[in-house]
Amino acid sequence: MKTQKILSLIVASLLLANCAQKDEDAPSDFSEVGSSLEGTLNSLGAFADDMGDSSSASALSTAMAPQSATIQAGAFCERAAAQSCQASGATSTKSATYNGCVIPFTAVTATGDVGLAFNNNSCSLSNAGDSVTRTYDVTLQGYFGATLRISSESHQNYEGTTLGGGGTGTRTAGGWELNLHGQHRVFKTPRGIEVGNVSLRTTTPVLVTGTLSKVNRVINSGVVEVAHNRAKITAIYTPSNLTYNSSCCYPVSGSLNVTWRGAETGSADIAITGCGTAKITHDDGTVENKTFKYCE
Repeated sequence: MKTQKILSLIVASLLLANCAQKDEDAPSDFSEVGSSLEGTLNSLGAFADDMGDSSSASALSTAMAPQSATIQAGAFCERAAAQSCQASGATSTKSATYNGCVIPFTAVTATGDVGLAFNNNSCSLSNAGDSVTRTYDVTLQGYFGATLRISSESHQNYEGTTLGGGGTGTRTAGGWELNLHGQHRVFKTPRGIEVGNVSLRTTTPVLVTGTLSKVNRVINSGVVEVAHNRAKITAIYTPSNLTYNSSCCYPVSGSLNVTWRGAETGSADIAITGCGTAKITHDDGTVENKTFKYCE
């Protein structure tokens, strides 16, 4: 595979977009490095959403969702941030349980749990030093049974690094700091065959300014590392001024730089051109326009 083609595979969300091919073990264009950029944007956005956005345009958050402490089977999915605060001594928690709830405006369902553990008894992130640790184990099921499991379980990436534990968001004087300790993303075909195995973490904290909700949220700086455990390729992303608004689950402007190490090397600059679209300029000068396929 030529380096210039790697990001083309990275950007595509090939699990849920192509899982209608029920007679195939895997989509013909599926790659272990598929969904890397989209997964990175989804992971950062979902982290911020679950910290404090109860009614955004995210796939797992919608104004159509029931305002209840536990998600009911068949209902629209809802963010953990929308749930009631449960205090216990000096700490507190929020949680959401998904029992096959429907991601709004799709045929995709979610099953699993998301938990938020705060270091105060009011589920607050209003003061400097307030923090929340987000853990989760959620499986998204697409057409004809293809699945994407996203979990904070402890595991090793292909380089032998142990990671897991979800992530911690901390209020700072100027915004919020996101530390992703470890996320595991496993892609399976409708026949249950694993075709993707990805580990994600931050090696330098990512900063959020503006608000946690998508109104005026900006994600900036930091380093996100995505290890593709089957292909033995690691993608390293640096975001710059990723800006959101209330009508889109993706950033609508900003940029990222990506470099690769491992079985393939190279780099590219990524400009967000609108809701769910990006322009990618590879290190050899090749330019691609891409459209993202799903949100979390």
